[in-house]
Amino acid sequence: MYDPDELDEEQRERQLRKKLNEMFKEFCKKMERVAKHHRFHLEFDIPYRDLGFHGVPNREMVLIQPTVRCLVNLTETPFFLVELDRVPNQSGQF
Repeated sequence: MYDPDELDEEQRERQLRKKLNEMFKEFCKKMERVAKHHRFHLEFDIPYRDLGFHGVPNREMVLIQPTVRCLVNLTETPFFLVELDRVPNQSGQF
């Protein structure tokens, strides 16, 4: 029914993903501190995965995810980023 090796592998992948996420969050905090120390404004943003949608910004269908200021796809090359200020607002047009 369930393959114990497969379940172990999935557990290891979840643990690795969690560890990588924690390491990246710490990296972001450190970079923000260094930037602030040198009087630069640097802010990292996390995409809202649950609000993502599929689209074709280049040649392939990819998951596009919104952030506070952008729409991004950072998992497939070429990477995609567009500022929300540059996206025409279509509300009320339907």
